[in-house]
Amino acid sequence: ATKGWSGSISIQQGDHARASEAVGLLGRNARLSPSQAEGVNTLVHESTHGHGALNAVAYLRHGASIEEATTEIVARSITRAVVGKPPPGGAYDGVIGRLRAASGVSDDVIESASIRFRGPRPADAAVSTSPDAHLNLFSRWLVQSRDGLDRVPAADDPRVVTVFNALRPALESGP
Repeated sequence: ATKGWSGSISIQQGDHARASEAVGLLGRNARLSPSQAEGVNTLVHESTHGHGALNAVAYLRHGASIEEATTEIVARSITRAVVGKPPPGGAYDGVIGRLRAASGVSDDVIESASIRFRGPRPADAAVSTSPDAHLNLFSRWLVQSRDGLDRVPAADDPRVVTVFNALRPALESGP
């Protein structure tokens, strides 16, 4: 599947067929096959790309890594909630693993930060126009989630800078 910068989403015919089958089964409380759950996850993943602060020029190296990792984490969370179990792993497992290792926080904190990253931006945060800006924005949400803060810290907060500096080398190679 691919997301176009115009807002379009292209999903391979097989993924679409599995997701369509799955949606029909969900209404009847039937169990989904792993393949059908993966089809639902693909639809959710591609739709989730539309809920972020990314500009096309930021979708490079670590900007693309954090975009794909957080999108997949959110998609798996939604798929788990709807289907009752997460889809089989695979898509973006490598970059998600690098994010986990470099962040040093629990999966729950990464999931919380990823969900927040997909929501409304802090008032002082513009659309990400560089990989650094995109990763810095995620770092702000990660610090808020990790530290249980009421507000998202500023981009230049020392805690945010420390997280950014830990994540950037691990994600620099791209997804």
